[in-house]
Amino acid sequence: PLLGMRDAGLTLLLERLEPGRPLDAAAVDGAKRLQILGSLVARLHALSPPVNVAATGLADYCLPWRAVLAEDPAALAELDALLAGPAEEALLHGDLHGGNALEHGTGWVAIDPHAVWGDRHADIWALIDPRSPVLDSDPEAAISAIAAYAAAANLDPVRARRWVRTRAAAEAALIAHGERPSADERAWGARLRDLAAALA
Repeated sequence: PLLGMRDAGLTLLLERLEPGRPLDAAAVDGAKRLQILGSLVARLHALSPPVNVAATGLADYCLPWRAVLAEDPAALAELDALLAGPAEEALLHGDLHGGNALEHGTGWVAIDPHAVWGDRHADIWALIDPRSPVLDSDPEAAISAIAAYAAAANLDPVRARRWVRTRAAAEAALIAHGERPSADERAWGARLRDLAAALA
């Protein structure tokens, strides 16, 4: 938790986390990983956002995806539909993966949020990050894993799956259009494209 701030929010005093071990370093299987991250998302969405938090709107957050999805009209149309459709809004983490979940006492806490305001079903980064067990699953297993995460995160599984498909396509396109993506990034992009295709 935030204990105090000064310098217009540039200096923050935060609680020390013990032991502070990231989820990526914990010996948990893929299903448990998604359950932990989904539960963290549910807890974050249930909190009232601080009045002084500067959050980016989800439509603005998605702007970089629009240019790269121009070559994928179906994915771009899906993004537009998700942004236009009625949705429960919350302050999203936007980047919750195993490196941003730290052990604290007997539980887990999230760090380093992107602070995005919008459809809470868009908080699905845990399902597409390079360590996600969903990326290497067959379509049926991927849908089951997304549903399990959605249950832990208190999300509608169908809407969450639509966001997974759209963001996987967008991230793959961002990698493809990037300057000199590494071999690891290219491999991740290929897995993202496969996932988006499997969920279509």
